[in-house]
Amino acid sequence: MPHPFFDVGRFPWSRDEAVNFHRELSNNIPLPGRISLIFQSAGGSVASLNLGQTPALIWHDVIDQCAAQNLLRQLFQRLAEQAEWPQLESFVTAIESAVDLLDVKVLTNERIFVDRKNLRAEIVKLCGTAASHGVLLVRGESGSGKSWTKYFIEDLARGLGAECVYLFEGYVADVDAVLDQLFAALGNSAAKPTVLETTTAFYMRVCNKLQETAIKQNKQLWVVVDDLGAGPDGAPLLDKEILAFFNQFGLSMANPSFAKWFRLVLLDYPDTGVPTKWKDVWVEDRTAPGEADTTAVSQFLEQWAARKNKKIVAADAKKFVDDVVAKVDTPPAPGAIVPPRMLRLQTELASALKKL
Repeated sequence: MPHPFFDVGRFPWSRDEAVNFHRELSNNIPLPGRISLIFQSAGGSVASLNLGQTPALIWHDVIDQCAAQNLLRQLFQRLAEQAEWPQLESFVTAIESAVDLLDVKVLTNERIFVDRKNLRAEIVKLCGTAASHGVLLVRGESGSGKSWTKYFIEDLARGLGAECVYLFEGYVADVDAVLDQLFAALGNSAAKPTVLETTTAFYMRVCNKLQETAIKQNKQLWVVVDDLGAGPDGAPLLDKEILAFFNQFGLSMANPSFAKWFRLVLLDYPDTGVPTKWKDVWVEDRTAPGEADTTAVSQFLEQWAARKNKKIVAADAKKFVDDVVAKVDTPPAPGAIVPPRMLRLQTELASALKKL
């Protein structure tokens, strides 16, 4: 599974560990000459640095280059040889011990993401420079947590240093609106092509243009598409041409030069199979709400407590977990309207956590 700092190719500046480490480096080793020597000893090229900048900007460049060239561990080794190491050691340790991106159960803004073992096992195949697949399909019953997957993917993409765009019913009405969002997410709306040929040929050209734009902008993009299934009346929630476009997008994942820049997550993808030419580009997760049992809730509580720096004795933790799961699985009163199990679990957990 990918380490959030060593296995991503880009330094995750949005993380607290990253911000704290950069601040302490800039404050404790501010001389440009020393910064350049440390960078060079770690394997970097001093010629690539602008030493006329502030120490904070020089260190920012050094860290970015070390991350891109897989030199972060060497940088830490060189820092350990410096007189300032006692002031830096705890911040380096925080980076080295950062929680695996795929094991995170407490998301941004304290969102709860319990269990989903199969999702975590499959999504690893889409991560890192050695990724073997480019498309994730998420299927399952209504109310089983498919849409909630998008929060996990957003955090994952951010941790990997990638952009993430989320498309859903009511936000995009047709393929043209989808393309607006994709090119905007890559930072170049002007690169969006106009239709000059048949639909299939146009979709292929769009994918080529997206690849070209991603390369120029040096951005990897994770695309999450929701509401690909049918509504209560059996009609597709999204224009069927949107699914046709993303089927072509998925086919492009067979091209490694395209797959380097994109990941595609399709939520509520129809159960009617996948395009025959997709071959080995896709993996699947099927939601299973029943797997969010006492073990899964215990693992969540442990990570939540560590994040909050709270000490919870084993007996109290067990009682907390047992009580939450018991309330979730208590048979409803006759005639009561019962929300889906995952929603009940989210609600009970959020309420119980406020009392800790």
